[in-house]
Amino acid sequence: MINIFLSLSLILFSLSLIFVSVRDRFGYLPVFFSLYFICILIIPAYFHIYNNVFPFYNLSYDYDDQLSAAIILFIFTIFFWLSFFLTPISRVVKDNYITKHVNKYRYMSTIWIVLILLSFGLLSYGINTFMTPRGEFSTESLGENATTRELVLSFLRAGAFFSVYFLLIYKKMIGKVYWYFTFLWALSLFFIFNYPLALSRFLFFSYLIILFCYYVKVSKISKLSVILIFSIGVTTLFPFFSYITRGEGDFLKSLNGYYQSSGDFDGFQSIINAVIYTSKFGFTFGSQILSSIFSFVPRSLWIDKAQPTGSITASAAGYDFLNISSPLPSEFFIDFGYPGLIFFSILLGVILRKIDSVILFERKLSLKFSLSIILISLLPVLSRGSLLAVINILYAEIIVFSLIYLMIFLKVKIR
Repeated sequence: MINIFLSLSLILFSLSLIFVSVRDRFGYLPVFFSLYFICILIIPAYFHIYNNVFPFYNLSYDYDDQLSAAIILFIFTIFFWLSFFLTPISRVVKDNYITKHVNKYRYMSTIWIVLILLSFGLLSYGINTFMTPRGEFSTESLGENATTRELVLSFLRAGAFFSVYFLLIYKKMIGKVYWYFTFLWALSLFFIFNYPLALSRFLFFSYLIILFCYYVKVSKISKLSVILIFSIGVTTLFPFFSYITRGEGDFLKSLNGYYQSSGDFDGFQSIINAVIYTSKFGFTFGSQILSSIFSFVPRSLWIDKAQPTGSITASAAGYDFLNISSPLPSEFFIDFGYPGLIFFSILLGVILRKIDSVILFERKLSLKFSLSIILISLLPVLSRGSLLAVINILYAEIIVFSLIYLMIFLKVKIR
């Protein structure tokens, strides 16, 4: 029965992926969303279930817990795709004032202000804070509060990336000499704050996804290209990136060994952990979702703020290492059980369908378009979770991008 429910989820995700890829009314969002669940969660789960050996600590689980996890994933799959496909969308292409004129002096002043602030941040915290391999990376020097430290790091990384992003998409706005000087400055800061050996793979590839979504128009060919690149990348680039950043040996193993032992593919195991947690301690009745939504609030101000779902479920399962994923099905299940799983799966389908339509019907220079591709770029890591552990990256990128955008384009009327 476990494999039956798992196979039903795989079939539904695969058919949905094919459908959204060949139909013009769907963008990149459902493609990346499907690829995470197919390539990183469901297919590896077959290897784990077959041997009843799961990546973290080589644990084995009771049949009933595995079956419950497979049913949770199946319910999530059904209700998400039903709501996604049944949600109506507007197909009107909206005009936007920023397509008419960009003031190059205001544009360059904004970029320079951002670069000066980033340079000041670099001088304040020191280059060694950021250019440290991920296995040794620490945010201790960025502040006393953990939430504040993560937000500061996310803001610095986002500011560095979007400085490069705006310089690339508006390259023709200024003279070559000024552009090359500013671009080299921005690129240097980018590689310091986003030092490749300190960066998570999901964040590194999210930058590439943003650029891809901006420059490559949505089409059947481009969506099929994403499927091919993602599928190859998961089995080659992901383990190689892990090998050079963490010193892990996954890249040197066979594909079967990589799927069987790598923590990259612990998604189904994390859903099982959520089942075990709720059977021991009951449901959390909204604390996980609320804490994730308001993740930017420091714990010093919110004493009852929850820990990331992956951490509390891993602790309940007896882990020593608690920085664990928590896929969306487990995030939705742990608060309110099956009713919560159904409700939030439907809500997610509606929201993501609306966001996906933006990339199709908004102009590229609109704020909505850019915010939509930011979300698309982070969708795999948000789907993997834990939400509370990663959602601040999304908040930081949205805030930083919006501020830069409004500084460049917002028209203020003074009476």
